[in-house]
Amino acid sequence: MSLRRAVEFNFKGRLEKVFQGTKYKVVEGVSREERPSPVIIVLAGEGSVAFTDIPDSLGNYTCDVSIIILSSIDIDSVDEHNDAIERVMSTLNTREAKRQSIVENLHVYDIMQISVGEANDEAARKLGAVINYRATVNYLP
Repeated sequence: MSLRRAVEFNFKGRLEKVFQGTKYKVVEGVSREERPSPVIIVLAGEGSVAFTDIPDSLGNYTCDVSIIILSSIDIDSVDEHNDAIERVMSTLNTREAKRQSIVENLHVYDIMQISVGEANDEAARKLGAVINYRATVNYLP
C-alpha cells in the first residue's frame, strides 16, 4: 500500500466511525465508488520527506490531506452541513485522534489543521467545505 493510500485509508476509517448511522458517506479521493450526496471525501497528496537534513528519511514523511464535505442545497440543511464540518474538525483535532492509526505500520505523529474554506457550487446546487491538514507520519510498509 502506498503512503498516500495508507494515509487516506487511515483518515477515512476514523471518520467512518464518527459518521456511522448518518446520511454522510466517507470515501477516498481516488476511488471508483460512486459519490452520493452528502459525502465526505478524503484526499491525500503524495508524501514528502519530513526531515530534509537527514539523508535517509527512515520512513518519516509529511503528507497534505484535504477533507472535502459536500452537501446538497436541495436536500440537506445548512445546519446539517455545518454540523458535519464541526464533527470532522472535532474528530481530527483532538490529541487522542492525532496519534491513532488503523493501518498496519503507519504511525501518526501529528495532524495539524492548515486551513478551512468554502467550496460552494451554486450551479450544481452543492454546499462545500474543504479542511486542509498536514500529517506527519512514519510509514514502513
